[in-house]
This record gives sequence, structure tokens and C-alpha cells, in this order.
Amino acid sequence: MTKTDTGSLPLPVGSLRQEYLRSAALSRLYNNLPAAERDKRKELLSELFSLCGEAPLIKSPFHCQFGKSVFAGDRFFANSGCAVTGRHPVVIGNHVQFGPKVILLAETGPVEIGDDVWIGGTSVVCSGVHIGEGTVIGAGSIVTEDIPPNVVAAGNPCRVMRKITEKDRLYWEKELTDYRTLCDMPVV
Repeated sequence: MTKTDTGSLPLPVGSLRQEYLRSAALSRLYNNLPAAERDKRKELLSELFSLCGEAPLIKSPFHCQFGKSVFAGDRFFANSGCAVTGRHPVVIGNHVQFGPKVILLAETGPVEIGDDVWIGGTSVVCSGVHIGEGTVIGAGSIVTEDIPPNVVAAGNPCRVMRKITEKDRLYWEKELTDYRTLCDMPVV
């Protein structure tokens, strides 16, 4: 899924207030539902976002300013305290994971996050940024520029530290499989 699939235009100014109120109401309902009510939570996310893929898991509290701007792929996970703000498109790929308190700012331009990306807690992704697939963003990073695929990047401002190796990939695939088995989750 890319910006071109979803369009790169922001929400029209005339509909912002209505969309803000709709998103605030749906976010509030979502945050008040018990975590065990997965089906109802999925329904609310499907209503909130323009696109909500299979098996999303977003821990409360979650804030979304303009839900119609969000396009989330399959198995998107966001830990507690995450937020999406701004009226520009936010495209989140498949198998993307956010640590706690990750903030996406789409105030002045779109944000695009590729498949299989992990963003560490308390990171901020700024307007106009594209994060390539398979990338890891270290906790506490401020991402102000595009980050290429398959790298580890961190810092303020966020910079590429190194490429992800095949050894890294094999190690983390095993860790993920072990974790999903431990949590009785499907191994994908």
C-alpha cells in the first residue's frame, strides 16, 4: 500500500470539523471498550479509518484526530498512548508495530510506513516522511526525513545506524515465532 493507492491529498478544509468530531467520538468509544471485546474494537477501527486491514491490535488509550486520513494494513499493532494527528494521509503497511506513545504527525504532508516496520516507543514521525519496509526505528527517535528500507535508524534527528543483515532477520523471526507461541497467537 502506498500514498498513490490512497491519494496524497489532505482532507478538504470544509469537512475538517465534522471529521474531527466523528474521529473524536469513535476514538472515545474505542478507548472505553474492554480489550477482550476484539470484534467490537475491530468494527470501530474499521469505521474510524479509511482502511483497516485484518487483525489490528491497538491498545488504549489511542488518539486519532482525522480517522478518514488513516490507511492501515494487516496485523497493525500499536501499544498504549499512540496518536495520529493531521489531515494528510497516513499509510501504515502490513505487520507494522509501534511501541508505546508513538506519534505520527501528518500536519503538513503525508506519512508513509512500509511493511514489516517496527517503531520504538516515544518516537515521533513527522509530516512528509516515508519509512521503508523492514526498517527498525529506535525508541525516542524524531524522524524528520525519509528512512530507507531494511535499516536500523535512531536518534534526534533520526539517522541510519546500519543495514539489517540476514543474521538479524533470522534471529528476530525465531524470537517472533517463540513469542507468538508463548502468547497462543497464530504464527504468520
